[in-house]
Amino acid sequence: LAEDIFLGRQPIVDRAQQLHGFELLFRNSPANHATVTDNTAATSTVIINTLSEFGLENVLGGFAGYINCDTSFLMSDAIALLPADKVVLELLENTVSDAAVLRRCIQLQSLGFRLALDDFQGATDNNRALLPIMNIIKVDINGLSQDKLEAVSRDVRTLNVIRLAEKVETAAQFS
Repeated sequence: LAEDIFLGRQPIVDRAQQLHGFELLFRNSPANHATVTDNTAATSTVIINTLSEFGLENVLGGFAGYINCDTSFLMSDAIALLPADKVVLELLENTVSDAAVLRRCIQLQSLGFRLALDDFQGATDNNRALLPIMNIIKVDINGLSQDKLEAVSRDVRTLNVIRLAEKVETAAQFS
């Protein structure tokens, strides 16, 4: 009896609503959500299912795939299984930018990987050192007041990064 395999694929669009890529998300049922108790295991499941069960080209269709990456996975050799030109590694919001993490990020970029800071809602002691080396900052608009969103947007605008808004669920939020 074959086991059902699930993978979430959330589109990432630009201002003109043209497809830019997909965030690949762990799913363990047909429901459009998952309870993640182990970030590394969830990321590994996404990678295994994408590469072996579905096929990268079938999942991404030539677009970039964004994969959540906790510190444990970031520091692991498993990243070598991923095609750097097709994958964006999303550092989770709780990633602490210590010297080892910063060195690893720079090393991965030298191998061709793009790095994104996920769920950004402003600079903190944990993420401040990461900001200048990120390729992409994903601003989480959920729960931000208009004033706070404008302040975070101003801060991110000064960086040489691609800026993405995430948790955009309505046309009003998109505007």
